[in-house]
Amino acid sequence: MNARGLTLIEVVVAAALVLSVVIVASTTIGSLAGATARADRGTLADDRVADEIEALRALVFCDPGRPAGEHADLVSTVFPHADAARNIDGAAYDPAPAHGCPAGTFTTTTADSQGILTVAATYVTATAVGWRPSAPSPTGPYDAGRSAPLPSAALSVIVSYVCHRRPQTARAGRQVVIAARPGGLCDLQAPPLQAGS
Repeated sequence: MNARGLTLIEVVVAAALVLSVVIVASTTIGSLAGATARADRGTLADDRVADEIEALRALVFCDPGRPAGEHADLVSTVFPHADAARNIDGAAYDPAPAHGCPAGTFTTTTADSQGILTVAATYVTATAVGWRPSAPSPTGPYDAGRSAPLPSAALSVIVSYVCHRRPQTARAGRQVVIAARPGGLCDLQAPPLQAGS
């Protein structure tokens, strides 16, 4: 073997090593870019859920004197009626359990440029073992706009957001219980503690 042949072998091995390093580096950079994009979508979804919960908590629990059609309080915003016949696309009352929610849940769905926000609200009452659903009477006159008696002074609110930025989606969700403040506009007392399950 002459020196020229050995040099050719060295060049081929060196080129293979450089190519391997370039492939590993580009794969790593691609993975990091994908992880960053997923994290951005996840952060957007988490932020959207947190913002919505903060906005809902800032509302007065109920305001029976508000003008019809305005969402000036929590009840009219997340639970405007308990009548399945009045359901529309994106806002529906379900008297039966559905989609993992108990009977008597009102669900509102809205889309924005980034994804879909869903808010599911259920009236709840405090018990010795936690919060328990207390659905409006299916035949009762409950309507947030008519100042009818509310089923309870607390709402369990589940807020979820699905971010649809391509190529993948990200989901976030949180559940909170928002209770009326004693002496509020609806003159509701804090949810009473009930014995039993």
